[in-house]
Amino acid sequence: MNRIKGRNGRAGLTLVEVMVSIMIFAICIGGICWMMVMSKQLSDRARDHYLAANLAKNRIERGRTLEFDSLDQFEMDEVVVDAEGRPDGNGFFRLTTTVSNVNATLKEIVVEVDIRDRKTWGFEGEREEARTLYADFAEIEE
Repeated sequence: MNRIKGRNGRAGLTLVEVMVSIMIFAICIGGICWMMVMSKQLSDRARDHYLAANLAKNRIERGRTLEFDSLDQFEMDEVVVDAEGRPDGNGFFRLTTTVSNVNATLKEIVVEVDIRDRKTWGFEGEREEARTLYADFAEIEE
């Protein structure tokens, strides 16, 4: 390949070639950095949903330890908690537990876990939910 010779007769790169190669390099590096940031955000969201689903399941399991007649006391209304379910005003999750009577021997427990948005610091949109039915077999007559 023949190189353009400068005034002093030596072959080299022109300023335009150097600038173009720097721009291409910068665009590639910028794209890689953007992909890394997006990957981190998606990873954080996936981890938050996983933790929220576990919080909901753990709350339901805690309800299994209660007597059927005391399940109404298990309700919880929008309590902000940390990843381990402990009340924390700065936590990333908000728990709501509702207990409703289906009939005299059957209750439904619904646990909703709202996930805090890391940008707005609010609880809008992202949610995990778990629900189950509890039966009081002691009162069923045959």
